[in-house]
Amino acid sequence: MGVDTAPLSWFPKQFDAGAINGEGAKKLLGTPAVSPADVLVREMAQNSWDARGDAAEIAFTMNLRKLSPAVVSVLRDQVFTGAATGTGLRELLDRPEVWALEISDRGTVGLGGPIRNDLAVAPGVSTNFIDLVFNVGSTKSDPHAGGNYGFGKTISYSVSEVGAVLIWSRYRDGPETQDRLIGSAIGEAFDRGGKRYTGRHWWGRAIDGDRIEPIIGQEAFTVGSHVFSHGFNDGVAGTSQLILSPVLGGADREEDVDKLVRATLYNLWPKLLRDQRDRPRMDIRIQIDGAEVPVPAVETHPVLSGYADCLQAVRAAQAGAPTPSAAWKVDVHEIRSQRPIKLLGHLALTRYPLDQRAADSAGVDPGRGVTMMRHEAELVVTTSLQQALTTAGFQWAGVFKPVNEVDASFAKAEPPAHDDWLTQHIKDPRMKRDVNISFTRMKEAVDQFLAPPSAASPDAATSAAAVGDMLAGMLAGIDGPGPSTRTPEAKSGAGKRAARPRAVVESVQREHASPGWSRTTLTLTADDLPAAGATVRVTLRVGIDGGSEEGDDVIRVVGWSDSTAGSDRTFLPGAKSRFVYESREDLAIDVDASVVNEPV
Repeated sequence: MGVDTAPLSWFPKQFDAGAINGEGAKKLLGTPAVSPADVLVREMAQNSWDARGDAAEIAFTMNLRKLSPAVVSVLRDQVFTGAATGTGLRELLDRPEVWALEISDRGTVGLGGPIRNDLAVAPGVSTNFIDLVFNVGSTKSDPHAGGNYGFGKTISYSVSEVGAVLIWSRYRDGPETQDRLIGSAIGEAFDRGGKRYTGRHWWGRAIDGDRIEPIIGQEAFTVGSHVFSHGFNDGVAGTSQLILSPVLGGADREEDVDKLVRATLYNLWPKLLRDQRDRPRMDIRIQIDGAEVPVPAVETHPVLSGYADCLQAVRAAQAGAPTPSAAWKVDVHEIRSQRPIKLLGHLALTRYPLDQRAADSAGVDPGRGVTMMRHEAELVVTTSLQQALTTAGFQWAGVFKPVNEVDASFAKAEPPAHDDWLTQHIKDPRMKRDVNISFTRMKEAVDQFLAPPSAASPDAATSAAAVGDMLAGMLAGIDGPGPSTRTPEAKSGAGKRAARPRAVVESVQREHASPGWSRTTLTLTADDLPAAGATVRVTLRVGIDGGSEEGDDVIRVVGWSDSTAGSDRTFLPGAKSRFVYESREDLAIDVDASVVNEPV
């Protein structure tokens, strides 16, 4: 069944000065460390969040649907017209079965602004439409927005088998709303009629043969209503995208939906919390052929519940509010720099019980890392996995958010996929320092948090007394020690020693750690120790002309080979251990190893 409108025009982009190859445009996202489903969910949800305007709630829906023959007919005959060379669109739309992923948001501002990207735009005027549809790599003017590079939008083309997307948007134009609809695809470059084409395609209304514009108004509404399953209520703005033949990594469409659910849970869990603490809500729904697919509750999740408690504690700290009640104690640390004195962010850490059976049933590993996210957007950038707790039956979680004043520093550290914080992306030395010092302070806090509660015996961490110690410190509102088998440190005799104890660095091994950073391993022993042993401390400073200075933003202490955290370790006579630190490759590091605590 056709639509009572004229077919859209096919407009393939010719090569000209500065034009980018279509395949090159798709590669701009780089090689993210997460799956296509993860990147898709993160980017699409984040774009909707950034377009929230003044809305109190955003409706965000992902519907994986098998297109009816009538819809396929409209797409084939009236939307994606022409040869569509280098995309495979014609072949796809001739198949007996065609699937698509429809992603829609409502309660957002929609894709407003000019429809031509070759004309100057006045300051303050929205460029949402041209930034999404025509431009590649355009940044958002808001430095606190979750996505700042503008490359992440290519993920919708990357996950389509044929690189094709249909976009229908409604935006507010004064007191009225206006509809826009346009098709877009990214395929292989090709030759046609003696001319070279980039592989980028659009479908709309061709203007003078040299540019393309969307169809608008009633015409856009008519086509959109025939193709999309989710329409628009009166007065509500938003955007829908139809990604043709999505490739999400599942063995079948049911498994594709499972991947969307998992990606939503682990990337958008801050948006799924019931208590948003006066933040705009995001109603996230996943569907297959219009039927709702449940997403597990974060608050009762066997692993994410601990992260949720940490985020609520960080939110409260940054709002100047009391720490919310939680079943298990949450420690909130201020992450600060000393030179200059500045608050950089907040880190919340908690230990909580592990229900191994529930974790296995959910197919998840126990909590053992710090989730890092931006201040306003609360997009899960990455979770830095570290060592698990040695106490059986418990797990731990952490959340870090920068304060608003330095959030732009962390935005600069994100690669195009927004899945990490990498300081080599930052050109401004002050911004780079903000991120480096935050990493150092977070590591120090986590190392101290994970330090074993007792070193009295090799199996102390798994003893009933050790569990009692941990429970006493973990239960919110409970102070004082639990049962313990710890014994006071024995004092040695007061006899004279023939020689003063000293620490000795026997060897130094240096290797590349990450871009711009090296890892150094020192092998140390200590001479002339008393029978009870002594504490050895390693001090690291940046070497400069005429001396040295502190460099806490360019030196990271990893710790000792036996997992002892920090720079201090107890040595017994004849003991040997390795100490590891990381530093900037372009700096000289002065190392001082000394005995600082001698039993007497």
